[in-house]
Amino acid sequence: MALAEKIYKGDIGTKIIAVIDTSEDISGGTHTFKVWKPDGTTTTWTATYELSGSDKTIYHTTVSGDLNVAGTYKLQPYIDITTWVGHGNTIKLKVYDNYK
Repeated sequence: MALAEKIYKGDIGTKIIAVIDTSEDISGGTHTFKVWKPDGTTTTWTATYELSGSDKTIYHTTVSGDLNVAGTYKLQPYIDITTWVGHGNTIKLKVYDNYK
């Protein structure tokens, strides 16, 4: 059994990855996930690019308080670099109550 078959409320250290559909190198600039939580609140999570920026992949590793509500989260990557500003496709992330 894999360690993270499911993501649970309160999990810390879960790596959330998104590939951005752009022809631009995304190194430098600002990388975030705009987050809509299941309770209707919104927040922003800081992200960084995965390897070199040319692979167009960003990630965020969860910290305390990120996954504090069970349910479906909606995450939208956001990139702001010199040559391009925009959103990636929305990701739906199911977070389970403990013992589910």
